[in-house]
Amino acid sequence: TQRILAGTAMTEVLELVSARACALVGAAASWVVMPDDRDPDTLHVVAATGPGADAILGAKLRTGSSLSGRAMSGSEAVLVPAMRADALVVQGARDAGLGPGVYLPMVTPEKPIGALVVARASASVPFSQAEVDVAEVFAASSAVGIALDAARGALEELHLVSEHERIARDLHDTVIQRLFALGMGLRAA
Repeated sequence: TQRILAGTAMTEVLELVSARACALVGAAASWVVMPDDRDPDTLHVVAATGPGADAILGAKLRTGSSLSGRAMSGSEAVLVPAMRADALVVQGARDAGLGPGVYLPMVTPEKPIGALVVARASASVPFSQAEVDVAEVFAASSAVGIALDAARGALEELHLVSEHERIARDLHDTVIQRLFALGMGLRAA
């Protein structure tokens, strides 16, 4: 939230969210999945940290047939015992041989923002309920921050449109005044 308020680019903020999620629950890898602006049935991995991050980053998923979509639509965590063995897990994560994982919804009351995924190494213990709870709160807080940034962007755009309208009114008033003065001058002549 501090980075968002400071005007940091959203890509950097999402990378930070991914890295902090790993540190928060002792995960080996993490990635953030968000819906495509033009196609709500498509999800994109927009940030990734850890093993397989390069292969995971930029991956496209279908909302209805992915664990990320399931977490977003159900607004609850989806636990995966072994990421490397689940066909619904993005290919780069399976190739990295990741173990237990959790898909966490990033939702606001208005709409789903995305999903935060955390995964441990293959030989690691599964996430405890306390770790899942902490990660869910972190994901929800991240969603609020992302929504705040979107609202701030919309507000700045509204301010810009308002300023353009004010300038247009001023120009219009000036032109009308000059035409009126010209008309009076012609009438006097």
